[in-house]
Amino acid sequence: MFQSGMQESQQNLITIEDIRPEVVQEVLRFIYTDEVIGLETMAHELLAAADKYSLDKLRKMCENHLMGHLEQETILQTLVLADLYHAQKLKDHAIHFICENIKTMQGTDWK
Repeated sequence: MFQSGMQESQQNLITIEDIRPEVVQEVLRFIYTDEVIGLETMAHELLAAADKYSLDKLRKMCENHLMGHLEQETILQTLVLADLYHAQKLKDHAIHFICENIKTMQGTDWK
């Protein structure tokens, strides 16, 4: 991008409008240190960023974190994001979670 003659290469500036600054900061931390601090609070958003920027190791970290924290309240959001961002292992775990907990979910206001 910076070597292509695009506007960004002339300004040495990239504007990222679809990702919150805190998430971009964590993505940059991951790129430079191979570590992520915000998985607890940003795993869904980091998964989206990992998919967008082809950061496979970050995607796997997000998938593993989310698989360990599946909950009835967020399972549909997790399933949709797993499908949208090509996280097949997470998608499979989410479907399994739903199948294992279907009776409980049917007895609540689960939507």
